[in-house]
Amino acid sequence: MNPLSTRICKRRVPQRPPPDPHQSPSVSRRRSSRIESRQHSVSIPHILGLYYESQGPLKERPTDPQTSQPVRATSYTLVPTSNPIDVSVPSITQLQEYPSPSQTYNHQTRKRRPDRSIETGAPKRARLTTENLKAFEKPSYSETKPTRSKQSTSMTDIAFPDTAFQNGILNPICSKPPVNLKSRQERINKSRSTASPSESDYQHFASAIRRTPNDASVLVETATHLLKRYDDPGYQRSYNQAFTSFPKNIGFNNDLSAAQPDMVEGLDMPEFDPFLIREQLGGAATVYSGPQATNLPHLAGEWKGPGKNMISAQTQAGYDGACMIYGRNEARSFLESPDPAGHAFISTFTTDGTTLNIFDHYSSESQGQVKYHQYPTSNSFLISTYEDFKKIRRQLRNLEDDAKEASEKLRDELNEKWCANHRSPVSPNVPVEAGNSIDSNNHDYDDDEDPNN
Repeated sequence: MNPLSTRICKRRVPQRPPPDPHQSPSVSRRRSSRIESRQHSVSIPHILGLYYESQGPLKERPTDPQTSQPVRATSYTLVPTSNPIDVSVPSITQLQEYPSPSQTYNHQTRKRRPDRSIETGAPKRARLTTENLKAFEKPSYSETKPTRSKQSTSMTDIAFPDTAFQNGILNPICSKPPVNLKSRQERINKSRSTASPSESDYQHFASAIRRTPNDASVLVETATHLLKRYDDPGYQRSYNQAFTSFPKNIGFNNDLSAAQPDMVEGLDMPEFDPFLIREQLGGAATVYSGPQATNLPHLAGEWKGPGKNMISAQTQAGYDGACMIYGRNEARSFLESPDPAGHAFISTFTTDGTTLNIFDHYSSESQGQVKYHQYPTSNSFLISTYEDFKKIRRQLRNLEDDAKEASEKLRDELNEKWCANHRSPVSPNVPVEAGNSIDSNNHDYDDDEDPNN
């Protein structure tokens, strides 16, 4: 008995039955569409896989510009047989004769309408209505596209030192010493008439600094033991106040946030009377808003906590100094009397409680570019010895006195110039009342005040 072999019988697809005259037209149309979709899908027998693999990949048939005609599909069924049958395998040429449909249709999937959203957030296509056509014909009033403003770099940003240097704020390494460096060093190192702190004060300060956990604690301890307290109500000290009224993008502060020194000392606005400092000099002199705002400061300080980066405090102090230099230059320009070239009148200091660094600031101009210098004047340790503590305290208080003196001198010059320019002429026929006469040689002094001081 011969073993069973595979026999392939060719079975034809049933022909389309004639239309039933009694059937409804809608049912007939649905059936005709299903039959047409079946005719577009061609079934090619994939048998004897080794034969096709040996023939290699088929060459791509050139695209026929004419529309492909539907062909009759043929299916194959495997049936058992006792005798082997020769199978004729279609050649590559015969396979290439099959028309390749340009698009495969599937009656199970449908295309969505283009005006429907498929949970993708895509905007819907506008319909051709009268209202939409009128809205489309309206002219657009925005001539330019809105541009996103560049965000300014804060003083705590890692890119702040590089941006400040590119704007002309030089670091201490690149800065040149001021012309009056020697005289300024002599002023801060001169002896004071007040009593020096006791050794117990030094021990208390050193113990407190070694236990400070953050920047604020260092600031409180150093301000209490080192800085001077002025009884003058017109000269104040401000902590952590940003220069919100300072003009932006004027060169050295391009793309930088407003300066915000940890401490700044200056005169109140009522001290500038009758000179209208805010109206005449703007935010360059009155660095923040308010009736008691600090005006034309000449001294600023930056603090850092234990283990913090003192280079960052140094860069921030350089930025503070540039702002104060700009304000002083604006005031000198109003007076039409600029400062001597290369002379420093602005000072800053940085400290972390263990060391204190003092810097002098001034500006120079070369080939139309302004540079702001920050030159170190003194560097000392605070808690190493009792003598170092006394030395730093003396230097810092002399620095405060020097800044206060420079601020008051500039204030007096501004007030005098304003009075000279706005003095109203008095008619010689107007008598002067005797009660309003002032004797310039008559001054009353307190017993404890020296008039020659």
